[in-house]
This record gives sequence, structure tokens and C-alpha cells, in this order.
Amino acid sequence: MDLLWRTGGEHRVSNFLPWHTAYAELHFTPGLWPDTDRRDLWQAVTTYTHRQRRHGTTPATAGPLD
Repeated sequence: MDLLWRTGGEHRVSNFLPWHTAYAELHFTPGLWPDTDRRDLWQAVTTYTHRQRRHGTTPATAGPLD
């Protein structure tokens, strides 16, 4: 499981490592990289750990398609 953290407020990855980030969780922050500290890292990791990963599957509660 990978986390891609993009700083600077940009919400795009610009085709950066497309195969490696296919199943990565993306996290965007407005601050620039030199201004980040361990609190920002803690927030990114906390957000990452609370996400539900389905790896391309549908939720178990979904019914069959009609």
C-alpha cells in the first residue's frame, strides 16, 4: 500500500510514475514541501490509515445488477 503525498496545492500527478501510483492513495496539501513538518506527515498518515481500500472491488453490501 502506497501513499503519494503532493504538496503545493496541486491536485494532479502529471503522469508521475503512472504504474507505481495506480493503486496508491493520493493526499494533497496546500503547503509547499520546505514548509512541511512532522505534524503534516502525521496528518497524511492518519488520513491514509482511515481510508477504506477496496482494490477495485465493489462493496459487499451492493446488490446484483439488474
